[in-house]
Amino acid sequence: TGTGKFRIGPFTLTIGGASYTLQPVEVEVVPANGQPQSGGGNSQQLTDLLFARMRSDQNRVYAYQYFNLFIDLYYRGVNLDRSISLADLPGSGLDISPFEELRPTREAVGSDLYEVRHFRAQGKALSAGVFTLNPNLRVNLIVENSQPQRDPFGFDMFFRQRDTRAVSVSIEPWTLEVKPIPDDGRPSHFSGAVGQFDFSVQLSRTDVKAGEPITLTARVSGQGNLDTIAMPGIQVDDRFRVYDPKLIEQTSRAGQSGGVKTYEQVLIPRSEDITTIPPLSFSFFD
Repeated sequence: TGTGKFRIGPFTLTIGGASYTLQPVEVEVVPANGQPQSGGGNSQQLTDLLFARMRSDQNRVYAYQYFNLFIDLYYRGVNLDRSISLADLPGSGLDISPFEELRPTREAVGSDLYEVRHFRAQGKALSAGVFTLNPNLRVNLIVENSQPQRDPFGFDMFFRQRDTRAVSVSIEPWTLEVKPIPDDGRPSHFSGAVGQFDFSVQLSRTDVKAGEPITLTARVSGQGNLDTIAMPGIQVDDRFRVYDPKLIEQTSRAGQSGGVKTYEQVLIPRSEDITTIPPLSFSFFD
């Protein structure tokens, strides 16, 4: 019924003859509109009621590796509309997709309970280095006009008009270190694939005559930077006539990096002495 800080408890609960003590909690009651006023004290109060955190699902990131980036928006005692804006993300070195909103939750921070809105984006490191993310997050507070307005249709009643006010939300800077792909153990035919992949090869037929075409189908599937993957090269001599490979399928997984990429390449054996197709190799960094 009023603003201020209140202490509730402690309480003693008896169940089945056993007594349990419930520790007291501190409750702070703020004005319903949550409208910030001028002055340093109230500005600090708004910071306590509204803040955000940035985090990632990866502790160590390599160049060309995908990762998930999260922003968690905490608020209590204030009303927000659904719109947010995010600016000042790195313009180079990192490729960050638009943020999507996830299911909201509630979370206790100290003795205070906050409503939490969660946002997720997918990032990819384009180069090695150290990147500091210090985005500018702005939200709209819903505030009530302090002066009641008369109903415009002439009825004998008053109402309070709701307005929105854009405010910046404090986010601590977040630093991401991106390491280069190691040189040790790197195969000579490595082309930059980073992630977890499977590789399979099939032939359209294995019983042919000289001069008849064979279609070789190579399929790469998995999680990672699939867009940069090309058809693994096949090393053949002049006993084969070889056509350029063609990309015939590329599918992505909803909300994730990776998917399936399928190539076809036509080979024509010139000699009946051919009994094998040279091996194909696909390498990736996990």
